[in-house]
Amino acid sequence: MKDTHLLFSDNIVKVNPVPLPPAIDISLKDKSEDNNTIIYGSIKTSSNWISITDTKTDEFNALKQYLNPPSYTATFPITGEQLREIFCTNIDKCKSPSLEECENVANLINKYSDLFEINTALRMAHFLGQVGWESNNLKAMGKKSGEGTCYNQKSTGWEKIWFKSTWKELPFNYTGCPEAPPNNKKPRKNKNHWTDISEVPKKYICDGGEVVADTAGKNLFSYVYRCEGGNGDEASGDGFRYRGHGIMQLTWKKQYVAFEAWLQLKGFPKDFNKILTNPDEGFKNLELDILSGMWYWDRGNCNGTADKIQSGSTRDEFDKITKKINDGLLDSDKRKEIFEKSYSILKK
Repeated sequence: MKDTHLLFSDNIVKVNPVPLPPAIDISLKDKSEDNNTIIYGSIKTSSNWISITDTKTDEFNALKQYLNPPSYTATFPITGEQLREIFCTNIDKCKSPSLEECENVANLINKYSDLFEINTALRMAHFLGQVGWESNNLKAMGKKSGEGTCYNQKSTGWEKIWFKSTWKELPFNYTGCPEAPPNNKKPRKNKNHWTDISEVPKKYICDGGEVVADTAGKNLFSYVYRCEGGNGDEASGDGFRYRGHGIMQLTWKKQYVAFEAWLQLKGFPKDFNKILTNPDEGFKNLELDILSGMWYWDRGNCNGTADKIQSGSTRDEFDKITKKINDGLLDSDKRKEIFEKSYSILKK
């Protein structure tokens, strides 16, 4: 074969070898990758497939972007370059998130932003401000999704997160949860009885010496998230299973139940429904990871609040949007920093 002409039309590539044999049709939707090779068509059929290869990783990734350019059809589209500028302090030295990771995230946000009406620079900037902090600047997503579970004696956050924790969400039932209050009216009752790291049982501390780190983490979350938001008691393990996942750190069983019901209602693939049976596995799907955050944003009517909080707002004003996502206002000042940076980039 001396020459090949590729004619693209309606996601079909017509391959015209020169000279004969006659043309064949290959669907561009039937695409797969094998190491540094892109394959179009069915490789099992000897005549109906083509492949494109580049052994250099950087060149191959550039080739993929050229052959499959991002589709910015949203009312207010964002780009991978913008996300990388937002979440990298020094672009030249920043390794994570990579440009490829940012482009994947941008494409998925663009795919669903109109569905959730995140369709202005202000709304998008507020959304990125919240998910940026919750996802550790897009580092805790997809295969790396899931709230960290290991706390040792030198960890920061014990006092902020665990020692002063109060009952916020009530269980669906009180079986095994006799200590849960009958309501969550203020003043809220303290949930845990620790005032200092020395009072935390060693079975909950990763360097406590009694159990291996992974088990200590599971013990801790099963305890601190017990009997709230549909979770069972400590023995059920619900606190660990339904700890934070996704770009917005979806937490508690009731949130997982509601999100799965929405997915089913919208007709998403059934393999998305692992979120109840195995959240650690289910949220490795980046699309599901991002969808969960956009769903939670919409569920809290965050767009309406975001519209009222302009750039340059006071911390008290900005706290109104953070409270929608985290009612403990955890690191709201850092979320505000990401929002301001996002807005300055997106409004151009």
